[in-house]
Amino acid sequence: PSAITYSDSLYEVYLMHSRERGVKMPLSVQRFNKMLDSSHLPIARSRESKTTDGKRRYYFKGLSINDIANAKSKGNFPPARPPENINKNIK
Repeated sequence: PSAITYSDSLYEVYLMHSRERGVKMPLSVQRFNKMLDSSHLPIARSRESKTTDGKRRYYFKGLSINDIANAKSKGNFPPARPPENINKNIK
C-alpha cells in the first residue's frame, strides 16, 4: 500500500497496453483517472504538495507498475496520445 505511481506514467502504460491489444479508442486521461477513482480497488489518488519545478503532479498511492511494463514503456514506442477528435468522420 505504500507504493506510488504517477498518473501520467500509469496512463502511458495503459495506452501501450491498449495498442498491443488492438483497442481502437482508448479512454482519455480524464476518463481513465475517473475510472480508477471510482473503482473499489484499495488505492487513493493524491496530489503532490510542492515540487522543485513548481508543478503538482497527481499520483496513485497503493499502486505500482510491474517491471515488465516499466521495461516496455522505456522501449522504442511512438509517443502515446489519445485520439484528438473521434467524431470528425461521423455525419
